[in-house]
Amino acid sequence: MKYLVYLSRILVGSLFIVSGLIKANDPKGFSYKLEEYFAESALNWPALEPYALVLAILVCYGEIILGFALLFGARFKLTTITLAVLCLFFLWLTDYTADCLEDGPGTYMKLVDGVEQEFEKTCVDDCGCFGDAMKGSIGRSLTPKESFYKDLIALIALAPSLLWLLFGAGKEYFKLNGPKADLVLFIGSLIGVAIWSWIFSWMFPIWFTLAGWAIYWLIKKYLGQEVKHEWIMAAGITLMALIFIWRVTTDLPLRDYRPYAEGNNLKELRKSAEELNLDPPVYATEYTFTNSQNGKDTIVLSTDWLKIYKEPWFKKYEKKSFNGKSVLVKLGYEPLIPPDFAFESIENGEITEDILNDARASFLFITYDVEKADKKASQSFATLATAIQNKGLPIYGATSSDLTGAAEDYRHEYQMGFEFLQGDEKVLKTIVRSNPGVVLLKDGVVLKKWSSASIPSSEELAEYDIGF
Repeated sequence: MKYLVYLSRILVGSLFIVSGLIKANDPKGFSYKLEEYFAESALNWPALEPYALVLAILVCYGEIILGFALLFGARFKLTTITLAVLCLFFLWLTDYTADCLEDGPGTYMKLVDGVEQEFEKTCVDDCGCFGDAMKGSIGRSLTPKESFYKDLIALIALAPSLLWLLFGAGKEYFKLNGPKADLVLFIGSLIGVAIWSWIFSWMFPIWFTLAGWAIYWLIKKYLGQEVKHEWIMAAGITLMALIFIWRVTTDLPLRDYRPYAEGNNLKELRKSAEELNLDPPVYATEYTFTNSQNGKDTIVLSTDWLKIYKEPWFKKYEKKSFNGKSVLVKLGYEPLIPPDFAFESIENGEITEDILNDARASFLFITYDVEKADKKASQSFATLATAIQNKGLPIYGATSSDLTGAAEDYRHEYQMGFEFLQGDEKVLKTIVRSNPGVVLLKDGVVLKKWSSASIPSSEELAEYDIGF
C-alpha cells in the first residue's frame, strides 16, 4: 500500500506542478479565460472580473505549492484534502462547460431600463486547463469533456493518498519524507515532470522541479526536519514561483505556445485545409423529427438525413425542426490562426494581406483597449515611431477601441503619426500579452515581440536586419 501511495503522490504532484507552471507561464491569458467564466452570460460572477488576474496568479501558485507539498510530505493532511477539493471543483467546472456545449447554453433574464429581458448564455469552449500549450504542442487543446476525464483521472490517482490518510497512515506519515521516500519520490517526480515537459516541448518544468527539490534538501540538511521548517520550505518555493510569475506577468510568456510566436509564418498558419490539401473537420446540424405513431422526438444529424430521408421506414417521421445545433462529426485540420485575425482601415478596408505580404519590415503597435494602455510605454513607442518612420518603414496601430473616438483621441494625445486599424479584441490579446505591445513582421513572419515593459530603443532595432 505504501508504494501505491508513493505512485499516487508522484502522479498527482507532478501533474499539479506542471499544470501550475503552464498556466503561470501565461497568467494574463489564464485571467482572460477566467473573465469569460465570470461574465454575466456565463457563470454570472461579474463581481470577480476585476480580480481575474489576481485569482489567476493565486491558482497557478496554489497548484505549484500543493504539488511540491504532496511530494515532500509537508502538511500531508491539509495538502491531500485541498487537492481533492480542487479536483472536485475542476470536475464541476469542466462538466458545466461540457454540458453547456453539448446541450446548448440556454438563456438568462436581465433587467434593461427596468424591463426584464431574455438573453442567451455563452459557453466557454476551452476550460483553460492547458489552453494554448496543448494547441502549440499537439495541435489542439483538450475539449471540455476530455478535461473532465483528465480531472477525474487525477482524482482517482489521488484516491490512494486519501484512503491512506483516512484509514492507514500512522503518525510517522504526517511529517516530511525519510531518505528512502525522498529517493523514490524524487526520481518518480522527475520522470513524471519530464513526460509532461516532453508533451509540451518545454524543459523549464524539469529545472523548476530540480530547484524545488534542492531547496527542500538544503533546508532539511542545515535546519532539520522539524514541522516548523516546512513553512521555510514553502517560503522558498513561494519565492521561486513568484519570481517566475512576476517575470511573465510584467513582460511576455517565457514559452510562447500561441500561433503568433516569434519565428512563425502567419501566412502559412492562416491557410485552410483545402489550400494545404488536408481534410477539414466535418460538422453536421441536428434535425428534429417526430414519430407520427408514438409522438416521440428523434434527433437526426444532417449528414445522416441525406442517406435516409427517402427510405420507406422514414416516412413515419415528420419534420419538426432543421434549426438544431451544429456538432462535430469528424476531426480535421483547422487553421491555427482564426478568420477573425483581420485588420481593417477606415479608408482602405481590410488590409491584412497587404501587411502580411509586405517584404519590408513592418511594425504592429497593438493596444486592445487604448483606455487601459500603459502610458509610459505609449509615450516611449510614440518617440520610437518617429525614428521608424524616418527610415521609411511602415507602422500600423491595431486596436478594438472605436477608431473615430477613443483611438483617435489616444493617437493625438501621444502624437502618433500613423494609422490605427480595427481588430478583434480577443485576437489582439492573443497576439501579444501586453497593452500596449509591439510586433515586428517581415513577409508574414513574426521576427520579434516586445511588451510594454521592454519597448526597444533605436539602438536595439539597429541590431535586426530590417534596414533600420
